[in-house]
Amino acid sequence: MSWSKEFKLFALRGNAFDTAIGVIFGVVFSNVVNSLVKDILLPPIGFFFSGMDFAELSLKLYVPGSGRPPIEMRWGSFFHAVFNFLIVSFATFLVIKAINILRRLESKQESLQRNCPECLMSIPLQAKRCGHCGIQLRRNLPCTPPSSDAPVEASFQNDTATH
Repeated sequence: MSWSKEFKLFALRGNAFDTAIGVIFGVVFSNVVNSLVKDILLPPIGFFFSGMDFAELSLKLYVPGSGRPPIEMRWGSFFHAVFNFLIVSFATFLVIKAINILRRLESKQESLQRNCPECLMSIPLQAKRCGHCGIQLRRNLPCTPPSSDAPVEASFQNDTATH
């Protein structure tokens, strides 16, 4: 397989697109968080510390008798980066937590479903009649769960057979 065909297969797969979209959103989200920290959160904090700008805070180390300029350790910029990291990690935590809640609700919803033995469509567990094919279901015989590959048992009564 040629290099161009192989790259085309890779680029057109869903995972590559999902990753690209994630990177784009990550860059945009990073810009938003940087602005939030720099323009919204740190100025009021600096105001309480007599109007200091955290980005300008540094420690200058002089080497006596060398005549060289001082070495500057910008711990204010480091504080700014740590603050950004904490906000991004907290926001990521909230998003992951929301996704996990949705997954739990989805799996709970799936456990309240079963397959109709006639048409194999997913129906509520307490259903007396299939909403898709109209077959009347018996309660005493279990229907297969929606994700089961087990053979389907005859747990229904056909409307024509009961009349």
